[in-house]
Amino acid sequence: MGRYSIRNVGIVLLFVLSTSSVLEAQQPFLSNLSATRDSPLYTTYAAAMERSEFTLDEGFHFVFYDPNKGLDFITDTAGDWCLAFKRGDAYVYQLKEMFREPVIHASYADMVTYTFQPFREIRVDVTFLVYSSRLAIQDIEIRNLGDESVEITMIPFLRNDYRTFDCVRFHHQRNGVMCIHEELPDGWVLDHDIPFVDKVHDVFMLSEPPDGMTSFYNYSEGAVRIPHRVEPETSPVYVVRGRMHHADGERCHHTPRPRIMVVLNGDKNRILTDTAPRWGSYDENVNRYAFYGIELGHFDEIKSGDAYTITVMCRRTGEVAIHTGVIENLESKGERRDVTFAPMASSLNPPMLKKEIWDDGRCIRLSWNRIDPHVRYNVYRRDYETSGVYTLLARETEQTSFTDRQAGNGQIRGYLVAAVDSLDRMGMVSDEVTSLSENDFLSYIRCREKTPRSVEDLARVIALEKSITLQPDQNRRLRIIRGFAKDDADLERVIQRTAGLTDEDLQSYIHHNEKLYSRIPLCTFDDPDTEMLYWSAFSLMRYKRCQPVRKCG
Repeated sequence: MGRYSIRNVGIVLLFVLSTSSVLEAQQPFLSNLSATRDSPLYTTYAAAMERSEFTLDEGFHFVFYDPNKGLDFITDTAGDWCLAFKRGDAYVYQLKEMFREPVIHASYADMVTYTFQPFREIRVDVTFLVYSSRLAIQDIEIRNLGDESVEITMIPFLRNDYRTFDCVRFHHQRNGVMCIHEELPDGWVLDHDIPFVDKVHDVFMLSEPPDGMTSFYNYSEGAVRIPHRVEPETSPVYVVRGRMHHADGERCHHTPRPRIMVVLNGDKNRILTDTAPRWGSYDENVNRYAFYGIELGHFDEIKSGDAYTITVMCRRTGEVAIHTGVIENLESKGERRDVTFAPMASSLNPPMLKKEIWDDGRCIRLSWNRIDPHVRYNVYRRDYETSGVYTLLARETEQTSFTDRQAGNGQIRGYLVAAVDSLDRMGMVSDEVTSLSENDFLSYIRCREKTPRSVEDLARVIALEKSITLQPDQNRRLRIIRGFAKDDADLERVIQRTAGLTDEDLQSYIHHNEKLYSRIPLCTFDDPDTEMLYWSAFSLMRYKRCQPVRKCG
């Protein structure tokens, strides 16, 4: 997440200097906080200007206010930095599960300190510092407040809901994990020739040897989600794109994002979905700005005069938008067609698809719910290594199960099911299931009976584990470091720099911020929330600055 990609910070900045008066110097306000999840504190952090750069600059937003989430440092595209604890069978991650929710004690543009209690007897004090554009430190002190010895497990983990972590490698001698994630540039970055790094190399490490390092397809139970592949070097053939609206005119920003299905010339033997690769572009097929796009070139040998039908479904409301068009001129490379959602017949709702893997992956048994006694079902399969198109396996079957006995062994294949009514109308396809065997982080953490099967690619979660035993009033300090690099050689330099960060004096950074912020006028306010907003405003302005990379024209 670059410092210019701020979203959902949830703060309104108010300046009411006209009703305030200037005071003499006093104890620094932002070093003496007691901010809770109801406080209007700006909690997005990035490296100080003197320690920042432009082309690879990661910033973090601290989510400390949502009871249904953890104490996560989230990013737009780099994955979220999370922290959980386990004691016996009790797994604590979400705020609502904690004995005492976090209280922030200090907060500046590049760092934050806070305290929380995952369990009654355990207090955790954390200092988080964005040391540079490439490195961030989480200093953690865990103390036993009880009268008896306690054993807990600290579980820092990365979670990527944007795309996936690939090329996951565990390095025991370096106490951590290395991997690669993608950060796809948007059209504005490309149009303005802004430098970017699309394949970012990661390191995630502990200051001590971890007791476990694992990677998973999912955080919780569910189908393996495969992100669409981008192929910017492949020339586009014909892209239909547009904006998605609801009937009230509002754009569709709902999550999960809408689904897409495309049929060419009324032929239901082959379909496209929003998982199809994108050619000549880094764009997502469905993006967060309520735009969709789909490359029709995946249908072999399309030509001018071909008719297509695009169905888009909002997964939040269940409404659909259907657009039927004709490729007027293939040489135009595409067209724009905005769509508006409307209610859909319930008999054509997407089935809920499940799978079982048999015979060491050579057979896939699919099953789904019966939506309506009068509908039939089409079953589709896609080979991810060779095609972006799903081909028909079973046509209008009345059954609610199907077995693919030629699923192959080691190949990644995706499966879909769609309902077809008596008028030969086909509804939106189901969510995809794949030939990959599911493994999820939460099932492993809650039930340790099985040795986890870590994955090298398509990982959504990467976790470290550290078992800790504390006597009464004993404390233990550890550090977690996350680094980012442009390539393997750059990653090695970043890793070498982490060696000195395990003992870096973080208090000096607080003192530096206190000196820097001491130049801000001190004012009195009638409302403490307004006072906190006033000081947060300077962190926001400080956050928005980084060093220049070249002279303007």
